[in-house]
Amino acid sequence: MVAFIGQYQYNFDMALDRMQLHNICKKEHESFKEYAQRWRDLAAQVAPLMMEREMIAMIVDMLPVFYYA
Repeated sequence: MVAFIGQYQYNFDMALDRMQLHNICKKEHESFKEYAQRWRDLAAQVAPLMMEREMIAMIVDMLPVFYYA
């Protein structure tokens, strides 16, 4: 098990790209605030860095319709 983790650790260490960030979903037990914070923390790791305006546009586009009401 340790050898497996050592061999594939680079997959965890790689920076996210915008497509991976876009595919992150809210977990069933998470509040929206917890989800937004987790998403924001991951967005800060995207390479190249995202501008604040781009982050806002992406997370708003990902919201389900009932958050707009």
